[in-house]
Amino acid sequence: MNPTTAITAAATLAAAPLLAGAAAAALTPLFQKRRVSPLPVTGLLIHSVYDKPQLNLTGISKNTFGAILDRLKNNNIGMITVSRYAALRSLSMDDSVGIVDTDTSASTKSTVPTTAITFDDGLRSFYDNAYPMLEERGIKSTLFPVAGLIGKTGDWDVVGKTQHITAAMLREIAESGHEIGSHSLTHANLVWLNDGELLKELRDSKSILEDVTGTAVRSLSFPFGSWNRRVWNAAKSAGYENATAYRNHRRAPPEFLPVFGVYRFDSAADAVNRAVDVAALESSASTSTASSPVPAALSIQSLSSMTSKAFASLMSHFCKGTPLVKFRKTYRLFPQTEPPARTSAERS
Repeated sequence: MNPTTAITAAATLAAAPLLAGAAAAALTPLFQKRRVSPLPVTGLLIHSVYDKPQLNLTGISKNTFGAILDRLKNNNIGMITVSRYAALRSLSMDDSVGIVDTDTSASTKSTVPTTAITFDDGLRSFYDNAYPMLEERGIKSTLFPVAGLIGKTGDWDVVGKTQHITAAMLREIAESGHEIGSHSLTHANLVWLNDGELLKELRDSKSILEDVTGTAVRSLSFPFGSWNRRVWNAAKSAGYENATAYRNHRRAPPEFLPVFGVYRFDSAADAVNRAVDVAALESSASTSTASSPVPAALSIQSLSSMTSKAFASLMSHFCKGTPLVKFRKTYRLFPQTEPPARTSAERS
């Protein structure tokens, strides 16, 4: 093979994940049922926070993370847990602006744009770096550990092994007021599992996390952002009430909080624009009146917000690596998309 051919082949292989992600992001909407209403205010999904960025594209630096939190606070954007978000959303009059978070006194009721900061995997870097920074600012997040990897080193990620938090760390985090949700038992792609393996991932992870923390586990984050109606029906039967949607936002049911990932090369402004369209919020503030202090609905997004969200959607399709790289024996070649038919005993 001559040098030119070798370079071309190497460049093609390097670009393959990006091209695959772009194709998936472009074609996915064509096969989805669109919701007419605009997306609600979205959450942020972070995987790891380091002193210095690592090779993993989903890891961000402590400086970037701190800047994201400060930028959100400086723009008066509330930050709450996924379960709190879900509860408040049902009370919100207009979730395209934000979620109504109030004091207990009706006289002090206020409406502010609100988002949720979420962390997948339950990595040790959360406890060492992100958790102290959240506590310093009085911000509560939602952590989704892989229950079967508590206190262990995981190797499910294609970029290498990662250290997960211990049970003692998890209890401390929960006792500090952060929500603990499930990210499955083994970080399996739930869509590819048969019904028995699917329920095991959902039920066992929930049980383990509840035993460790002593608190109810109500929220679920799907590994690889992979879900369908069958998976969500199984999750509800296992006792979950809410979930985050890393992908397929527009066909997500009302119980889902759409989240966008934050990546190594993102700026704080990029991340915040995925949570709340600050530019549109500021421009709409001038339309507020004394009788209606809430800004008009942000049905028209600013270019910066749309660009940031589009890029995050593209990244979600390849930055964590495809689960097919480590195809499990329990995966099915043709995933089932619909709920299984009920037996005659169940129908009666």
